[in-house]
Parts: sequence; C-alpha cells; structure tokens
Amino acid sequence: MNQATLSLLKTAALLVLLTIASYLYLDHWQTSITIYASSCETESGVALPTWVCKEIVNHRYVEDNE
Repeated sequence: MNQATLSLLKTAALLVLLTIASYLYLDHWQTSITIYASSCETESGVALPTWVCKEIVNHRYVEDNE
C-alpha cells in the first residue's frame, strides 16, 4: 500500500471511532438538557437549535414508551 492509501485508511478509522464515541456519549449528554416550551438549553445555559431540541424530545418519548 502506498502512503496515500494508508493515510485514507487512518482517516476513515478515526471517523468511525469518533462516530461511535459520539453516539455512545449522546445518550448521556441529552439527559442533561432542560426542555422548555419553546427552546432547550444545556446545564451551562447554552441555548440549542430547535432541531436539536426536537430530536431530544423524540428520543426521550421513544425511551419512555419502550
């Protein structure tokens, strides 16, 4: 294998690891989000985009109904 191929494989492996790690951490992170009627925010007070709030609410709804 040449250097470009090895570099591409390392980059792909890193992306896969980051994706798996972020997926596993997402469950823990989303439980610390406070949901309000029109917005949501983190424990430190950072407002999140509406689409993120909707995904968190949907995720919590699915968990509650399983």
